[in-house]
Amino acid sequence: RGKPGSLDILGLQSYIAETGYQRAQIEPDKLFTEKPIADFKTLTTDLIGHLPLVERIEAYWEGGEIHKALELAENSISEDDLQRSEAVIGILARFRSTKTVDGLKQQLTNTTNVRLREKITDGLGYIYVPQTVPALHLATTDSNPEVRGRAASALGRLGSPEAVKPLIPLLKDPDRYVRDSAAWALGQLGRPEAVTPLIALLKDPDSDMRSSAAQALGQLDKTQVVMPLIEQLKIQSGTALRSILLTLGRLGDLRARDAALVIYNNHTEKEVLSL
Repeated sequence: RGKPGSLDILGLQSYIAETGYQRAQIEPDKLFTEKPIADFKTLTTDLIGHLPLVERIEAYWEGGEIHKALELAENSISEDDLQRSEAVIGILARFRSTKTVDGLKQQLTNTTNVRLREKITDGLGYIYVPQTVPALHLATTDSNPEVRGRAASALGRLGSPEAVKPLIPLLKDPDRYVRDSAAWALGQLGRPEAVTPLIALLKDPDSDMRSSAAQALGQLDKTQVVMPLIEQLKIQSGTALRSILLTLGRLGDLRARDAALVIYNNHTEKEVLSL
């Protein structure tokens, strides 16, 4: 058995395995294996059973054997073989089904392995069905900040308005990475509910976080964010002030231009250039 068109250096068909035996040396009953095709579906399922694990799960799914595919996938995700588990999670994410979300959510609850929870969270972020947001909401309460941060990013990728609610509490997370991921995600979603929480994040002690908040606000409705950002010009400094100015510049509001001129007039040329 070989892939058609896979030729060796002599231009001959290459095979997965070859033998030095001649026909006369092989027992007659081993020469051919015949099976009548009385039930094509059964035969297909039998043939799928000989494929490697990941291919087998995919083939069962494509062949309509949904239960077999999900059962095999569920039993294949294990802390004992992370490489195989990651491959199976990737396959389930490509199925983009409510059934796969339910299965991955259960795995997320059951496993104690952080890396596995990270991969499951990443995979959920590519399954665009309504059940995904509640599953990722579970991940936003994970004890590990890496999982919470990945959950925030995944919610941002989904583009669902329902993702805003579980993201807002993450803006107050003790971990900077989680807060930053939540700010980015809310910017991606562009929902008006995010304006007030993101404005509050402009008071974060971390100047980089204040910059992230300003950048996220720049992706929301400018009629709601221009004035709050202008107010922040009076109290911000450093990288946060620079991000706010850049954000206001992108929004293109005349009020922002006037406020920027005030900043310019209140600083030396060197200070303005440093901004």
